[in-house]
Amino acid sequence: MSGDAADPNQNGLPNLLEYALGLDPRTSDPALLPRLQITSISGQPAAVFTYTISSTAIDAAVVLEESTDLKTWTGANTQQLSRTSSGGRDTLVVRVRPSEPLLPQLYLRLKAQRL
Repeated sequence: MSGDAADPNQNGLPNLLEYALGLDPRTSDPALLPRLQITSISGQPAAVFTYTISSTAIDAAVVLEESTDLKTWTGANTQQLSRTSSGGRDTLVVRVRPSEPLLPQLYLRLKAQRL
């Protein structure tokens, strides 16, 4: 299966997103999948999102989006906490909504787009 929207390994991530994240669309590697952690920063609950991007996929971009109703999506307000490079991938750790309290209902998604 080919094409940006195809999902040959059936892990729920389309080829374009796997390409932009530096993943292999033919195999599944759970260790490299994006992950969300709810933690405490300065005594307040904070959402910390970790994901990789390919340093060689210069024709694709990854955008973290947020929604409160799964209908309307906007770019997430984030603060980058760290960025490390290894093996053609950059690992980003971002705090979501750094200047606002976490909402009781907040959905996040990664979206890939061609440049």
